[in-house]
Amino acid sequence: MKLDNKMSRLYHKKYSDKDIAAELEVPFSRVRRWRTDVAKLPPNEKKKVSYILIYQVKKLIKKKVKISDIAEILNISDVVVNRAKNGHDLIGVIESLNSDGLNDLKIADKLGCTRQFIAEQRKQVKLVSVKKRNIVKRLSVIGGLHKDGFSSKDIAKQIKSDVAHVNRDLKKLELTPHQDGSSRGHSEKVLSLMGKIRELNSHGLNDPAIAKKLKVKPPYVIRLRNEMGIPPIRGQKSSEQAA
Repeated sequence: MKLDNKMSRLYHKKYSDKDIAAELEVPFSRVRRWRTDVAKLPPNEKKKVSYILIYQVKKLIKKKVKISDIAEILNISDVVVNRAKNGHDLIGVIESLNSDGLNDLKIADKLGCTRQFIAEQRKQVKLVSVKKRNIVKRLSVIGGLHKDGFSSKDIAKQIKSDVAHVNRDLKKLELTPHQDGSSRGHSEKVLSLMGKIRELNSHGLNDPAIAKKLKVKPPYVIRLRNEMGIPPIRGQKSSEQAA
């Protein structure tokens, strides 16, 4: 009866027949006979030792959590915990390579699997991709430089990018580009032209439409607009407005 109680306790902790037998050091047939003839219970499905389970177990072991406590936390048997702690921690490897700056494709090439598989494993532990992490870092730097009063042109020089990309990122941050101080070195004629470009841009005209309106070449409009840190207007509709 004492053995039956132990088997019942382990069964309700989701142990499989094989795990119960290993835990109590009794024959597998003894456990199965108790479950089917005495307790009349359906078999527990054997818990698979998945990559995520191996990752979770190894993380807890590093924190010096006891095997029995890990079993309680993850709702698995001690036997499964022991199997998991000896398994290959693939997600841990992915996490390490990700922190070294390797993207999903490079990790996939290194481990001999697909990029999609790496992305799936990474998302299970809410690990941010290198690409997204770099974007967040870039936006943080641009936001900081904008706060310090840098123009789009100056920001572009600082982060080794171009003005158009900086302006797109400022738009994502819902920030208005600062006026570029370099415009002070221009002649009165060019300054007047820049003022007209700014005004026409604010009315929704794109670069070709502005160039047509002011009778200058589009590349010249683009250069002056970028110098002022003004985002471009996209689309054909704006061009038609100038006709």
